[in-house]
Amino acid sequence: MQDKIKPIETIYKGCRFRSRLEARWAVFFDNLGIEWRYEAEGYQMANHWWLPDFWLPGLEVIVEIKPTKEEADTFRDKIFTHDPLGCPTYSIPGLPIVAWGDIPDPDDLPLNHIAVPWDDEYEFCVCDLCGTVGIEYESRSGRINCGCPDPGDSRQRERHPRVLAAYAAARSARFEHGESGAPR
Repeated sequence: MQDKIKPIETIYKGCRFRSRLEARWAVFFDNLGIEWRYEAEGYQMANHWWLPDFWLPGLEVIVEIKPTKEEADTFRDKIFTHDPLGCPTYSIPGLPIVAWGDIPDPDDLPLNHIAVPWDDEYEFCVCDLCGTVGIEYESRSGRINCGCPDPGDSRQRERHPRVLAAYAAARSARFEHGESGAPR
């Protein structure tokens, strides 16, 4: 069995993250103006205790960061339960939960969408009217709760410049030698 590489604890904006990957996601959220809380509240699940990585209060989404797809899949198996018909349901009713991996490289994203790794049903989208960013199922920007008139099922699945710029900023964030994580 291969030894597991230990993540490097990282401080960003006065918060001690368990890994640089988590700190880079915080940089991403900041670049989009998304409020985040790191390890805000733990939950007692059926057979284990869970402390989610991020709570995004404005979007009402829980985000779990995993370094590999296998770990994300294992996480989903723990978090999701199944109803009598075998359909997956959240262990925490009413709270969307997404599991993401590494920060995507904007140059490697498919041209038709800007999904995050391993959870491609939930994608970042932007309201066409006010510019509010959301994380919505199948990138349906009409579901963003920003107060704008509902444009219907407008699906902005394009590579939005604000989201791509936030990915680039997060990927370029450096924390070595006392750096703050701000892009160079």
